[in-house]
Amino acid sequence: MHQLMREMGLHIVRQNFPREPGKYSRLWDTSDIKHVLTRGTGAENIEGILWYPRHILWEPHEGEYTIEMGTGAFRKMAKLRLLEIHYTCIPRGLDYLPDELQWIDWDKHPSNYLPTTFEADFLVGLRLRYSRLSRR
Repeated sequence: MHQLMREMGLHIVRQNFPREPGKYSRLWDTSDIKHVLTRGTGAENIEGILWYPRHILWEPHEGEYTIEMGTGAFRKMAKLRLLEIHYTCIPRGLDYLPDELQWIDWDKHPSNYLPTTFEADFLVGLRLRYSRLSRR
């Protein structure tokens, strides 16, 4: 039943803008997330990103998925409250995270620090397993 509810939610989010993932409020399809993050399209409405690369969930794998995106890829996402990134390497790291973030769950965070501009006033959950984070 849980999977059915998830698919129904995905369908509802997509029906308003069938080919414009930057206008969705939630992203959890790998191709939609990659489209938005690498092309910088839209993103003003996005409130949540849940990134589990599809090939990692359904196929045997070694290592992790790599995505090449700009360091300011989240800059247009002022409404972003949920960010979960799993099994994904972002080689250049980030220089910006939205201040509205309430939950960050990021396996292998690529940088030694969170962006200095990030104000964590609304953050209630932070899980950075296997990250390179260090104290300044």
